[in-house]
Amino acid sequence: MHRLMQGAKEVERVPPNYIAGQLIETFRFKNGSTYELMSFGVQNTLGSNHPQKADFAVLVIDVNGQDRLPEAVEELSISLSFIRNETECRAMWILLNKQDLVPDALREQYVDKARRGLASVTARWAGDWTVRIVDTPGLSAHTNDGMQAVVDEIAVFLKNREGTGPLRHAIEKVQDPQGSVPLDHKLSEARILETNEAAPSSDAFWRSILDCTIESWDHYNHLRVGYFVMLEAADVGKGMVACSDMFVLLLKRLREADSKEFPKSPHR
Repeated sequence: MHRLMQGAKEVERVPPNYIAGQLIETFRFKNGSTYELMSFGVQNTLGSNHPQKADFAVLVIDVNGQDRLPEAVEELSISLSFIRNETECRAMWILLNKQDLVPDALREQYVDKARRGLASVTARWAGDWTVRIVDTPGLSAHTNDGMQAVVDEIAVFLKNREGTGPLRHAIEKVQDPQGSVPLDHKLSEARILETNEAAPSSDAFWRSILDCTIESWDHYNHLRVGYFVMLEAADVGKGMVACSDMFVLLLKRLREADSKEFPKSPHR
């Protein structure tokens, strides 16, 4: 996408940088423009860890990862105010990517679910943000098919903005009635507390991993298992490489016990 924006002109790739544990890759073009590529999440939000002025943002969502979709929607809800206030960015394109990895019979269902979830968040910012959810058929994990239309749209936006002058202005963060904590954070905290109340005890959870009876391999269980693995490794004086080996071994056992629930896929 960087090259499409600049007509494939020469680009300088700056060595990757780590800020607050977040990998940031920077591309600088000869015309002076800069593009930064980074992960997106509550713990490593662009606005909280790496404040920069930005003309626009592009958020890439993997529609094939349906189990991660609720998490992505929640992260977007919490992070939009940070991005808006810290970067003064007022335009975002959300790309529903990796459609080529979804079976044809499920593509429309997956895309519609992602669009509805994301739209429920972006609707709250109508009038202050320019937000476009792009579900162009063919957005691919392997090629730049479908990207040219997005690039052209962003170019028109930037050209129109230059003609009318800067449109940036600060906004107030959404507050709860007491004016102390952003509303989205209160909602997130309530959801976490509710989830914790319903969760099994630590001992029961770890037993379900060892005997392969865990009900699901969602994002939160993934994180919990990683935490337990690190505790186990640290207890016997082993390092992070040993943690990785232990994690992969556990995942292999889960796959052998239930190949449908735990499909074989690359895992980092």
